[in-house]
Parts: sequence; C-alpha cells; structure tokens
Amino acid sequence: MPENDETVEPEDASTLRARLADAERRAAEREAENAALKRGSLFRDAGFDPNDKQHAAFMRGYDGDLTAEAVSAYGADLGVGKAPEPAAAPAPQSVAHDTAALTRIAEAAMGGGNPPPAPDRRQQIIDQMDAASRKGDIRTLDRLAAEWDALPGTRRYAAPKGFDTPT
Repeated sequence: MPENDETVEPEDASTLRARLADAERRAAEREAENAALKRGSLFRDAGFDPNDKQHAAFMRGYDGDLTAEAVSAYGADLGVGKAPEPAAAPAPQSVAHDTAALTRIAEAAMGGGNPPPAPDRRQQIIDQMDAASRKGDIRTLDRLAAEWDALPGTRRYAAPKGFDTPT
C-alpha cells in the first residue's frame, strides 16, 4: 500500500459532516442577512424610513417587485411613503408693517420717539431680596428693605385694622 493513501476514520467523517453542516448553516444565515440588508436599502432608496412604524409595517408586508420604482409606486397607491411636503411658509408681512417697524427703530436709535418703559423697581427689589436671602447676605437685605420702604405706596408691615400708622 502506498504511504500517501489516507483513510478517513469514522470519527473524522462525522466531524467533517458536522463542520460542513455548520458551514452551510452560517452561509445560509449570511445570505439571509445580505438579502435583508439589500431589501432595507431598496426601501430606503424608495423613500421609506424603517424607524417609522407605518413604513416598517409596509416593508414587512410588501411582496411585489423589488425595484425602487415599484415599491414607491405601490406605497403611493396605499398612501404610504415619503413624508408629505411641509406646508408653504406663511406669507411675509406687509411692506407697510415692516417699514413702520424700521422707522420706529431708527427714531429710537436717534433719540426720538417714546422712551422705553421704566423697569418695575418693585419687582427688581423683590427678586434681589430673594437672591440675597438665599445667599444669607444680611447687608444687602437691609439696604433693599430701606429702598423698599422709600418707594411710594409700599409698606413692610401691614397694620391691624383700625390702627393708624404714620405715613
């Protein structure tokens, strides 16, 4: 007998069969994965988003011709597909309105027109007192309390009914 004549042991044959079956299974899985990727790419090319629930349901149920044109046409027939075009932008405001606004801005810049309204000092003091009390800044609280008392129409404490308080 020649020395190069190889004989396969029964254990080796079963091992080879198992390896061959495993390789065939992996090849089938890769082919299925490749087909799914191609199908997903086709649907994206046709304007479908797999993350959109309605589009995903359409993609799972479609069994027609696998071309972008056919998929897009079928989706359009069913009312599924690309998102509707956004509504047209609202018409620009009238030129007279824009001109009046620009005139007011120019007058304010040159010192004409009405001055801006005065800020509400009462509200500013309240906000500053709130911030100072959070920080524990007693001096700022005292200064703001004195300023509050100096404002017309403000009192720190309410007097009991029937009790006259000097103003």
